Amino acid sequence: MTPGKDIVPDRQIIAQIFDPIIGLPCWGTKRITGSIISLEFGPVARPERPSPSSLRRAAANPRANEPIRMLPPSGEWNFSLVDAAWKIKTGSPLLDDVSFKDHEIQTALNELNGQTLAKADWTTDQYLMLYFKEGARIDACVSPRYDADSDVWWLLQTHGVEVGLDGRGMLEINYPE
Repeated sequence: MTPGKDIVPDRQIIAQIFDPIIGLPCWGTKRITGSIISLEFGPVARPERPSPSSLRRAAANPRANEPIRMLPPSGEWNFSLVDAAWKIKTGSPLLDDVSFKDHEIQTALNELNGQTLAKADWTTDQYLMLYFKEGARIDACVSPRYDADSDVWWLLQTHGVEVGLDGRGMLEINYPE
């Protein structure tokens, strides 16, 4: 594939595109505006475990608080549903981008935090389906509410490949220079 080339996706191409984030935890889920939602994939910044010697020093001198360093995220990926019709299934009923209230959608997005992506699939009627190990699912497709030139979804790697699907079902893949 050449940079910036449009291709009509099939199941194998979608599997290849999403393969780098299979097995990664989802975090930082949020609703941006309207139907746009964003999910981060990859390791989460978390506190380092203190060593036994630093615990002993802290116990001996409680006023000498050592700052807790954070491990930076690495290999971050961002997946965004942009101008798409989507449904989210978590422990609650199947939610969609049109008929549910903001707080219900945010609750479902919060339930996605920490879930691990198990599989990405592409149906013959051009639905992207993301399955999570813990049972959640996201279905997304082209929405008739948006122009065909609009992006339906993006998968972006920090300082890496960028993949977008437009309303005509065409993929645009850009590689870092």
